[in-house]
Amino acid sequence: MTVAALTDAGADRNYIEEELKRIKLEPFALEWNRVIKRGISSLKFDVIPDPGHPPKHHRHYSDIVQMIDQGGFQERITALSLAIFGKIAAAESKIHGIPVDKVNFHEVGAIDSIVDILGIALAIESLGVDKIMSSPIPLGSVRANKSARMDTISHTMMHMGMTMTMDITIRINELPSGKAVQSSELDCFIWAENRA
Repeated sequence: MTVAALTDAGADRNYIEEELKRIKLEPFALEWNRVIKRGISSLKFDVIPDPGHPPKHHRHYSDIVQMIDQGGFQERITALSLAIFGKIAAAESKIHGIPVDKVNFHEVGAIDSIVDILGIALAIESLGVDKIMSSPIPLGSVRANKSARMDTISHTMMHMGMTMTMDITIRINELPSGKAVQSSELDCFIWAENRA
């Protein structure tokens, strides 16, 4: 969603597509479609794995770091992509009580998640964004339905994506800036990482 939204906002689609060819993953194609959701026109971005080459769904954090480091991307793109994956890895590490380098990504290690996160960094670079601002994120509450992926933790059913997302959101909301979170040079992820 974010790659498509940033492209709709003016990011260079051709630049994103060309740069994503640098990453050494299983073969994939990108699909861009104009869709109407609840009466609003928007761009939809999908990563389509090659049916002839089954994608790998699980990767360790260290494998993803190596893949991005060896991609030959501009320094800011590499730094932002690694910062995003680092925040996700830190949250997974905390939840599962394991070292960050031992984190095994499931959905986030899949080809579409890797391409999405790199695509976001490429879109931000394409737009020339130096600063991102946000108000604190409302935490709210969630009730997972039976179709959601659930894991049993100490006899309690809990949606695993929810715990990781909540951990990251709480850390962002704790940034010391009053009513707004401001990132200069896109460093809020890195700053929050140092608080972990």
